[in-house]
Amino acid sequence: GKGTQCGRVVEHFKTWAHVSAGDCLRAERNDPASKDGEMINNIIKEGKLVPSAITVKLLLKAMAKAKEDGKTCFLIDGFPRGIENLNTWTSEAGDAAIICGVLFYEAKEDELEKRLVARGQTSGRNDDTVEVIRKRFKTYMDETMPIVEKFKAEGKVIAIDGMPPEEEVWKVTKAKIEEVEEFGGKQVMRLSQKKSVGFYIRAATTFLKGAEGKEPVKELVITALGNAINAAVAVAMRMESDGLGSVRGVRTAYPDMPGSGRGCAQIVIDLVKK
Repeated sequence: GKGTQCGRVVEHFKTWAHVSAGDCLRAERNDPASKDGEMINNIIKEGKLVPSAITVKLLLKAMAKAKEDGKTCFLIDGFPRGIENLNTWTSEAGDAAIICGVLFYEAKEDELEKRLVARGQTSGRNDDTVEVIRKRFKTYMDETMPIVEKFKAEGKVIAIDGMPPEEEVWKVTKAKIEEVEEFGGKQVMRLSQKKSVGFYIRAATTFLKGAEGKEPVKELVITALGNAINAAVAVAMRMESDGLGSVRGVRTAYPDMPGSGRGCAQIVIDLVKK
């Protein structure tokens, strides 16, 4: 699950911190010195939702504390759960926290139900029953999926298949986090020889101009290995000649290829939308 993967991310990547909305609320409720603890307890006892402004304040407080320990990247877990949550985050956090991406673990409902019921047998959580789980699924589809769709339109959703065993999911998660660290959440287009230059020109054009339901990206990273390097250069030159983007930087490298023990030439081209 996402909690397991978050734990592995912060264990492997030392500048990352896992900030859970639920953990923040529980800590505040149990802190006798907290000004908001009693109010949060009363709200939850009445079966109401804690106001977004309070949750955001607690998240930012936890992030500030983690920054003191040298953390610079944050996995926000359990928030936002709805558009109102997201709007509050945007207004309160502003530019202080840049959203690089959204880790989206995809899994079938029947598999998720099975995992959650199994968790309930050892966790002691009274919300891990079949009836409650199915209600949570519906709430998720009604309230949280619109956020996922919004970030998809911005090219920020990092979709990962959550069905394979934990170790396989971790390998993909690790690679995606490494990509975020390298490219800072920018849209990345990886070229290979499997598709034509024309295909990648059309793809780059769509990224920079936008399409129905998809906002144009402000920055596009074009990267390729070996024999696909010429195609990457051709695509970047075409974007410039079409007036869609400007090349801001070009980097070359010679990374080792996983499993082969051999190196391969690589190019990374940074394009900025005009």
